[in-house]
Amino acid sequence: MAIVLTQTTGLEFMGGIDLRKEYAAMNEATNYRKSLPLRHAIAEVSKRRYYELFERMKSAKKTPVEYAQSKSYYYTCRAAWCYCLEQEAKAYYDLATKEKDALTKITYIKAYCKLVDYLRECPPDPEHKHLKQAEQGQYTSDWKEAKKPYKKSRSKKSQKLPKGWQDSYFDYLSCLDSKQKEQSDYLPVVCCLKLFGVRPQELVAGVVVRQKDGMLHIIVKSVKTHNGKYGQDVRSFSVSSDCQYYKHLLSLTQKDSDLVIKIGSAKNLSEQLRKFNDRIFPNLSSKVSAYTFRHQFLATAKGLLSKDGVAVVAGHSNDLSQSYYSNRKRSVGGFRIDNINGTRSVKQVAKHNSSYMAENTDSLSIN
Repeated sequence: MAIVLTQTTGLEFMGGIDLRKEYAAMNEATNYRKSLPLRHAIAEVSKRRYYELFERMKSAKKTPVEYAQSKSYYYTCRAAWCYCLEQEAKAYYDLATKEKDALTKITYIKAYCKLVDYLRECPPDPEHKHLKQAEQGQYTSDWKEAKKPYKKSRSKKSQKLPKGWQDSYFDYLSCLDSKQKEQSDYLPVVCCLKLFGVRPQELVAGVVVRQKDGMLHIIVKSVKTHNGKYGQDVRSFSVSSDCQYYKHLLSLTQKDSDLVIKIGSAKNLSEQLRKFNDRIFPNLSSKVSAYTFRHQFLATAKGLLSKDGVAVVAGHSNDLSQSYYSNRKRSVGGFRIDNINGTRSVKQVAKHNSSYMAENTDSLSIN
């Protein structure tokens, strides 16, 4: 039998306890820290601000991408996150190297490695190399994957609407006479907003509606995809319902042909919906817009589908963006969604960004 001799430093065994596994993890974490770009000098006032912000993120149990409400604030949160984690990691590294008790040393090493793992989730970029790569399409930031919608869109999430408002909307549009044909032509468009939750800009490009398996099937060329890098470049799905909108749109389609629904401009649609709103709900302070219908559709979808399914029908490529739309409806009546297809798999961003909360460390004080 061959005898293999392994040379050790003596530090790898302490009090009869084998520390080679811990030292290997510690060395790997340290090599990662050394690979990070050097940070510029930080003013004392900035350091205090970073620690205050870091404590707020810890209390909220959120990463920078979850905590921030705007792109610029995300970068501030990331800077605070990286600086504070680097300082705490350095402190635990010093404690681990100086500690003489083996079990305490192991505790310090584990805490040190865990802090470095948190740092990997949202690494620093003081030289803005990622920004330059992103401009060339070679890098996608966490914020880009889970960016927040505009305030105007988010405001529709908690919009207060009168009971039966959708029926009132349909009744008004369906009763417009021939003299108001230009306005009555918007009824198929509104049906599309209600049943499929499409964006106004997607209607500018035109959507295809057809009958399929006894349901209405839509094919949408998505917007907000940055040339197919994000979101669903093309998505399609089928719906069925017992509502008036569905019955009207179904009456406009034929079994063996496609119905193309297209508008001239999103701005004109927005203006026309505002006029409808003033006539139907003159005392309603919160205006019904295209995104009101989109929020209502996604609330219904959340009550019927998995997160992946909701993401595809919304045109998203991650499972986090949908959280900024209305909460799911518990009762969805006779509405049904099926035959869902998208061009990209759904990335589990929400689960990934929350993963660091699943485990507890003394340094982060997360309970």
